[in-house]
Amino acid sequence: MPLNKQPLHKVPLAFLDVETTGLRPDLGHRVIEIAVLQTQGLEKGREFSTLINPQRPIDPGAARVNGINDEMVAGAPSFVQILPQLQDLLAGRVLVAHNAPFDLNFLHAEYSIARTSFEPGPILDTLKLARRQYHFYSNSLGNIAKNLHIRTPHAHRALGDALTTYAVFRRFSGDLTRKNRPLVQDWIRMQGGVAWRAPSAEPLLDDSHPIQIALSQSRKVEIRYQSGRYESKRIIEPLTLNGNYLVAFCHLRGEQRTFRLDRIKSAELLKE
Repeated sequence: MPLNKQPLHKVPLAFLDVETTGLRPDLGHRVIEIAVLQTQGLEKGREFSTLINPQRPIDPGAARVNGINDEMVAGAPSFVQILPQLQDLLAGRVLVAHNAPFDLNFLHAEYSIARTSFEPGPILDTLKLARRQYHFYSNSLGNIAKNLHIRTPHAHRALGDALTTYAVFRRFSGDLTRKNRPLVQDWIRMQGGVAWRAPSAEPLLDDSHPIQIALSQSRKVEIRYQSGRYESKRIIEPLTLNGNYLVAFCHLRGEQRTFRLDRIKSAELLKE
């Protein structure tokens, strides 16, 4: 039976949180920490958390919020290395997150870079539930937890926030399901509908373009790139294409960079 047609108290759940280098995966920001709490219904199960090497610098603003710096992630595994374990943790589960589009857009981007499709099951969002069913003066996770007298000793770290999301959802469940045991699809209705849809963008490059070929075949491209008044020649390894922005590893800079397609003056596919 599909998960959305089963009672929530009987289905496997995965409470999820990520910390990131910045706010926009489409501009090349990456996941630096991820945590998953598995439950059966609302009974706690396995906990998983790990730092992740984003293969790019962490923005100072993000580091001030989550306390994670470049040195801390330097020896951590890459997202591709933890992906098989993550897939196993999420498979066949209802995902629960606070502000789910933020976390899932980052996961979608990371899966894309790993050349893997991201197709999660039903998604519940405590932020959407708070907005639809409560009247908190702020719907941030920390403020909701404070109003519900839930302790948050490790706020803005992935496992701490995943555990707080679980505690908040558990309280919501007690408030909203006193007289019945709703199905997962009833929870989706209570939050106002589907919490997340995969971002879609019309491709700006046709399949024969060297950058598209490089993306599909994991190859390198030599580009001429205009940045202000200066033009440089670079060898890059494209990772993902988001609208007008190309995220790639730049061999000139020795790290991940984001390039605007309209500033790439030429692109030549290099031999393997």
